[in-house]
Amino acid sequence: MTVTTSYGTWNNRIDAYALTVEQTVYEALGDAADEFDHEAIADDYRRAINEALPSGVALTGDEFIGPWEAGDEFDGYPTDEFGGLDIAAIVQSIDLWKIAERYDLTTTSYTAEVGEENAQWLAGNDGPTADLEPQDRITDLGSGKVRIPGAAIPKLRRRHDYEDGFVDVDGVLRIWIDDTDFPLTPDQHDD
Repeated sequence: MTVTTSYGTWNNRIDAYALTVEQTVYEALGDAADEFDHEAIADDYRRAINEALPSGVALTGDEFIGPWEAGDEFDGYPTDEFGGLDIAAIVQSIDLWKIAERYDLTTTSYTAEVGEENAQWLAGNDGPTADLEPQDRITDLGSGKVRIPGAAIPKLRRRHDYEDGFVDVDGVLRIWIDDTDFPLTPDQHDD
């Protein structure tokens, strides 16, 4: 059995001014935070951090957890002045702004192949974005394809996970209809 221990918290290892990853992301975005899907950014940032950490070490909640004694599994990873795993250097190697760029709600819209019936419902008067401004509503592009403006994503992410039209992130944004997930593909455009 592997014995684990705390390697520290987000606050004492990465950002002395934030208690959580989410707070760091929100504060990094500053006055423009409302122009980004900061929840999706934080989810992807967490995922990227966990992928960058050595096997057996993870950011769990707001705490870094790993093996009590590490063998050679940390070879090749940066070390701090005490010879321990330099978690801060690993996190700093991740480009938060590259992640944020994918979730810029002012310049990004998404398309998804959802089938003709689903596309008609999503873009219709009973669809999940029908109460938004016209430019922020889902559009049926024909042949079962929809365009979802970035401004609609936060509303769709707030839906319950059992409701059709719910959007979540698992490596990519995806929209759920009838227990089936459809990946959203970002497309850059100028309006």
